[in-house]
Amino acid sequence: MSGIEIKSPEDILRHIAKLKELRVLGEIFKESRETAPKPSIDFPYNKWSLYIRLVHLLYVPLYTSIISKYFAEFYYIDLFAGSGIGILKPEGDYANMCKEDVIPIGGSPLIAMCFAAERHFTKLILVEQDTNRAELLKKRISKFIQISQEDSWRRHDWPCSSLARQITLERVEIYNSDANIVISKIMKKLEDKHNDLYRRQGRGIHAYILIDPEGMEFKRKSLDSILTSDVRSDIIELFNTYGVVMQASKVIREGYDDKSLTEFLGSSWEEFIKEEVSKSGRKLEELKYNELADLLVKYRINTYLKADRIVERLPIHLSKERTFDLLISSKKTRGGNPYFKAFRSIARYVKEAGKSKYKVVDEFIYYICTEELPGLLKHIIENPEDVIREYSTMRRYGERS
Repeated sequence: MSGIEIKSPEDILRHIAKLKELRVLGEIFKESRETAPKPSIDFPYNKWSLYIRLVHLLYVPLYTSIISKYFAEFYYIDLFAGSGIGILKPEGDYANMCKEDVIPIGGSPLIAMCFAAERHFTKLILVEQDTNRAELLKKRISKFIQISQEDSWRRHDWPCSSLARQITLERVEIYNSDANIVISKIMKKLEDKHNDLYRRQGRGIHAYILIDPEGMEFKRKSLDSILTSDVRSDIIELFNTYGVVMQASKVIREGYDDKSLTEFLGSSWEEFIKEEVSKSGRKLEELKYNELADLLVKYRINTYLKADRIVERLPIHLSKERTFDLLISSKKTRGGNPYFKAFRSIARYVKEAGKSKYKVVDEFIYYICTEELPGLLKHIIENPEDVIREYSTMRRYGERS
């Protein structure tokens, strides 16, 4: 594979098929005892984990192909890198379709290493606090590099772009530490390099930063160190909407201490909620779950907007009330960040296509397990132009399929 070219919503739909390659990427570690899947250490993945990694997979080649044209160097920063892979445990109707109980799936660091286009990242900076996961990550990164640079990659049905063979251990920096402790150090190093490059070449540094924690571990002051940096960046953040709402509800209704929530959101979150509610003439206690969730996500989005960024919100519904939000943000560009429109279109289509919401996401599991494209997913991938046209019509006339 020579890299993924993504220029339109149609391209994104077509490359949903690349999801299968995440399984191939996970399988390459099975042959070594040191790097084999370890259920007691590796993250368990569900269909939503695949959805998040699909967005990441689509974003990496898009980012590298565009940013490489305008910046001297560009860096990948993964603040919750994990062990390099996750383990998919099929659930519900799809569990019986899988021949294996444990299916390894390539994680975010390997996606960044595998799917870069045009030019590869100058360096990949990976942060993982858990020592066992960090050690596994180091071993798997070494194994990935070994396979990619030897002829043995040919027998692995290698899914990666040819650029993956450029990665060496010197281009990967791994921190076994708390992301909140090291992020300022990382940004300071990049800022110094950026200023030096800009002074000498007139072009500086850009960063693609992935923030994918389990809960609310990443503090607001740490996010601010990124947003206020001289180094421009694209950020994908998994926002734990469910956890934030549960904590905020306890603060609002039961008077719980809000220290942890304030550390995560910032000091003015409660004042923001009160002001928004007062505009409608209601009381805080009357807010329903989804209303409070929308306000808290809006507060987080405002954090990015105040830093002169644009933001795209991709909701993730684990259940009726258990929700997360994927927030993609970037500095405003003179061209209006056109590729954000593509993600907006696909996010809406993925939610609304089919007879039930997120049917496409349900079919991801079937695809991973059987390597066969089910009906709706097959139609999307093989007929992207028709899908975009149908969806545009559906949106225009307010219809739902």
